[in-house]
Amino acid sequence: MKNYSLCSRLCLVTLLVAMVACNPWKDETQLKDARYGQTLYETLSAQPQLSDFMKVVEAADYGEILKSGALLTVFAPVNGTLPALDMTDKDMLEGWLVNHIAGVQVVVDAQGDITLEGKKVERLMMAGGKCAYITKSMIQESNIPAANGVLHILKESLPYRLNVREYLETLGGYEQVDCIKSYTQKVMDMEHSVQTGLDPITGQPVYDTVWTESNPFLELYPLDDEKEIFSVVLIEQEALDSLKSKYGKYMHQTDSAQQAADILYEVTSDLIFGELKVNESGRYLNIKDVLVDMQYEDITDTYQASNGMVYFMTAADIKLYENKIKTTYIEAEEYDDVYDGQNAWMVRSRSYARGGYDLMLKAQTSFTHTWFNYYAENDSTATITRTGTYNDNDQTSYLISKTNNSYAKYSPLMYSCGYNLYWVTYNDLSGQYYTIPSVEGVTQRALFLGDTIEIDDDFRNVPIEQEQKLMISFPGYPALRYNGGQINNNFSDYAVFATAVSAGDATEHQIIRYRPIDTNNTKSSATYHYFLIDKPYDGKPDAFGDKTNLICPTYGFASFMVAGTVRNTDKNAGMVFLDYIKLVPQVDVND
Repeated sequence: MKNYSLCSRLCLVTLLVAMVACNPWKDETQLKDARYGQTLYETLSAQPQLSDFMKVVEAADYGEILKSGALLTVFAPVNGTLPALDMTDKDMLEGWLVNHIAGVQVVVDAQGDITLEGKKVERLMMAGGKCAYITKSMIQESNIPAANGVLHILKESLPYRLNVREYLETLGGYEQVDCIKSYTQKVMDMEHSVQTGLDPITGQPVYDTVWTESNPFLELYPLDDEKEIFSVVLIEQEALDSLKSKYGKYMHQTDSAQQAADILYEVTSDLIFGELKVNESGRYLNIKDVLVDMQYEDITDTYQASNGMVYFMTAADIKLYENKIKTTYIEAEEYDDVYDGQNAWMVRSRSYARGGYDLMLKAQTSFTHTWFNYYAENDSTATITRTGTYNDNDQTSYLISKTNNSYAKYSPLMYSCGYNLYWVTYNDLSGQYYTIPSVEGVTQRALFLGDTIEIDDDFRNVPIEQEQKLMISFPGYPALRYNGGQINNNFSDYAVFATAVSAGDATEHQIIRYRPIDTNNTKSSATYHYFLIDKPYDGKPDAFGDKTNLICPTYGFASFMVAGTVRNTDKNAGMVFLDYIKLVPQVDVND
């Protein structure tokens, strides 16, 4: 049996003593009279219709609290409405009693509504740590003042309500409830465990261990928190199986047992809401910002918990397309890790960036500009190339990365479906172009982003191509790993996602699949690991997708690394600019 005596008294002292010196009534017009000289104990004793309530006060030895200087609000039910109580069980009596006492000043306004600090409330934290629901219809007489608080007389006793977690634990036959319970585990309580010595073999500490329960699910969704409001929807098994089947299409894993557990976890957590009132058919937003379709006529029962509601329903549905599985953004500045060996990664404040920031690798690169001079008099063409070195305009060499495959790492959640990938790689630095000298009377064309374009006076400063790549390891597969200038475990030996856009281009571009430069189409030493991009993939779709579509085979957290493209020497390790990465899942619109 919980020791309410210790719990409630400590609660009252902690919550209320600070209010002793305050004027208990800010608005005296709300009160019946001004008999401030009497304590709540005396005020209650003077009400004949509350004699049953006072018997509980005396049996629980609670009179001194009601005589103290702590400001209280008492909700006392009239005689004949108290439940059957064991008048010899002091702890049980106090547990019932503190469910009728609030440690705050609560009054009834002119409209008959319960108010706290001038605001209407229906759910009120009581001294025992439980919340009670009190409405105007429950009050028989209100605002009876006392020197240390106020008394409201109720038409009936306040029911003791379990919180959502406590109520769910009383249920059987619901797979959702079993899912929540399954995460409960015993863990060592380090704070209360006492070291008794050292293991003579391992040298590790030996403890007189105190065990406590832990439940990661309930840590994320604290259904027993009386300060919060949660609602849980429990659906019948056939409807639950239907949802699990729908989810399974996009949550494939190599471990079938883990897949089943993860699917049930997702469905269970997707049927948890904040404050929820299902009073009509429609779409309701859950605690994870996913819309759930529910029909009012499918409700078979409800339970009003102290901190929310439990709905029993025959069915509920969750649309996956752009709802459960939606387009997501990876903000560049929210990386898991960065590496370059020179402290050259920099988060920059940029007004044009999504979220106000982007990420840049302070580095340098070389780029070869190619153009063609056509001489009409002899119908000849000269091909001219010039290679220039470009950097971030910071000449402090120790801040310039010289490391091949300097990376920024991310771990996005991905489903087992196709994805189109996009990003913004805005090279906003000045001087990132080459000026092609004009030759009088000669027609000039330049090779620019794979196309041959005319050069005139309006387009003589040709921007460099901002090239960077995205390496990917799928969920459940060996994660990307940096190893001495190489990045291992990319999803394919012969493919890399990348873009080549002009410097100064701030628009969003689709990240496409390229072939790495490799003359024999086999991975060979550093060339493969550095992933210099060659040509966009132009073959038939394979297990990984095609030129623009990446097929993720498994569900979970993937491994992404964004890196520059090496040109010519290790010193020219390649600049990186990144605002965000956008992942657009290819989900059946009917799912």
